[in-house]
Parts: sequence; C-alpha cells; structure tokens
Amino acid sequence: MEDFKKGHLYFASESVGEGHPDKLCDQVSDGILDACLKVDPNAKVAMETATKTGMVVLLGEVSVPREKVNFEQVARDVCKQVGFTSDAVGLDCENCNVIVNVHAQDANIANAVHGSKDEKDMGAGDQGLMFGYATDEWDKETLHPYSHVLANKIVEEMAIERKAGKIPWLRPDCKSQVIVEYEKLPKGIVKPKRVYNILISTQHDPSVSNEE
Repeated sequence: MEDFKKGHLYFASESVGEGHPDKLCDQVSDGILDACLKVDPNAKVAMETATKTGMVVLLGEVSVPREKVNFEQVARDVCKQVGFTSDAVGLDCENCNVIVNVHAQDANIANAVHGSKDEKDMGAGDQGLMFGYATDEWDKETLHPYSHVLANKIVEEMAIERKAGKIPWLRPDCKSQVIVEYEKLPKGIVKPKRVYNILISTQHDPSVSNEE
C-alpha cells in the first residue's frame, strides 16, 4: 500500500447499488414483505429471491393466502423502479421470466415459533450472525463508520444522477469501496484522518470508453 503509515488503521467499506443482484433481490423480498403486511399486519414472511439475466425467482413461505398477493407483479414493479426496463441493461421488467414458488408456512415451524404463543414467548424461524457497531468517530447522529457512510453515499448519488438522466450511460448495477485512514489514539480511540482510496465499479453502455 502506497503511503502506508505504521501505527495507523486502514478500514474499508463496500456498498452496492440498487441494481446489484444482491441488492435487487433484497428489494424484491422487501417488496413482497410489504405487500403481505398490507394484507395482514401480523403476517409471517420468509422470502428468498434469486436473479440472473432475464429471470427472477421467488422462493418462500408466507402466512397470508397466496391469492391475496400478486408476487409476480411485485417483483416486476421493483425491477422497474430500480431501472431494469430492457434486456440491454440486463433485465426487462415487463418480459423477464418470473418464477414463483411460494407456499404456506410450514406448520411445524409455525407452531414452534408463534402458533398459540404469547407475544413475549415468540421465537425465531431462523438464525444468523451479524456484524456491526455504532461509532461516533466523525459525528453524533449517523453513528456509522465514516467509510461506510461514504460508500453508501456514492452509490446513492450514482442512482440519482442516472435516474435524472445526467449520466445516461450508467446502468443500475454498481458498487463502491472506500478506504479511510485512521489515527490510533489512547484508550482504543481512532480518528479519521483522510480518505485513502475510492474504487467505483459500474455496468455501463458498451459505447462508453474507460476514459469517459
């Protein structure tokens, strides 16, 4: 690493744009959750979404009657909102293949987690390991690492500029990485000193050169 300073901390954060496959799948699953909650505020939803060129696959279990939610249309609406409106950008929201494999929540899971249980005694239908922390390293409101805030802001601004037509050659799928250099202070405190490196990767129209 150039200009690497001994005793300093270098922390990297990555953020993906709304058109990145991981983020698109999250948004589709969130959209289905919202649709189910409109039908039943106490709905139980376990939804996984997968996507590939020309295809979106919905896999999950829900407690609401399937006929009450148009799962396919929710997926198409989310893809359209993100900007996937033609095969040229990787996905055509109107004509892509949407496969729906959604059924009622498994009775054994339902009974073990929430069936006939008091609200204070409800369990979880899944488990996971999460990483994260709050920090006031640069402000008292956001409480996120500075590198994380910057990485998110970059992809958010890219989406705004793309949708406004200011950078028409951008496509929805993108990501950013920001490395911030921190100075180590006494008592385990670290202080941001500078942005060490910024990396932006994005899908774009084939006519655009690297220089542009």
